Amino acid sequence: QNAINLDDSKMQNNSIIESYLKQQPWGSPELWKREKCDCGTARRFYCPSCRILIGSPILWNKLVADPLPLKVDIILRDDHTKATGIHAAVLAPQSTIIHNYEDSLDECDYSYESAVLLYPSSTSVPLTQLTSRELLSLRRVIVVDSKWTKAVGVLQNKKLSHLRHIHLENPPLHSYFWRYHDQGEGCVSTIEALVLL
Repeated sequence: QNAINLDDSKMQNNSIIESYLKQQPWGSPELWKREKCDCGTARRFYCPSCRILIGSPILWNKLVADPLPLKVDIILRDDHTKATGIHAAVLAPQSTIIHNYEDSLDECDYSYESAVLLYPSSTSVPLTQLTSRELLSLRRVIVVDSKWTKAVGVLQNKKLSHLRHIHLENPPLHSYFWRYHDQGEGCVSTIEALVLL
């Protein structure tokens, strides 16, 4: 019976995402224009390099989700044009910092008390299992944005290896992101995980 409840909860999370996508709060995709960004590249929807919306048919401030309840650090180890963590920086620019893993994490100084790593590892727990005291001390969620096969290497970095891991309590059965992976059910993109957290 627990498995049935878990599946029902995963289906419910899928329904939440589907319902949101059907509402199209950003306007119909056909209304978004391909425009030239300040950096010189022509884009539609957003520029992954400049991390800004491009060609929006509605006002920018209606789409921006700042401030978020916690700061978000995205550890990017992927092509920035394919990474969904960039979406968090576009929609919540004051709350989100992107760190390029290949450059270095030297400027990152995360404490065990104030930061958690959102990643479904063997030691991860749902956010709901943290105590009230632990929740009150949280200031930052760190998310690895990479291919699933490269994430383990990022987790072993000395700047991240001491942190607690949290996971989604009931992840949806499947991702709505276009990129294929073979990691099984419940593995979602970075932006989907942040929305469902």
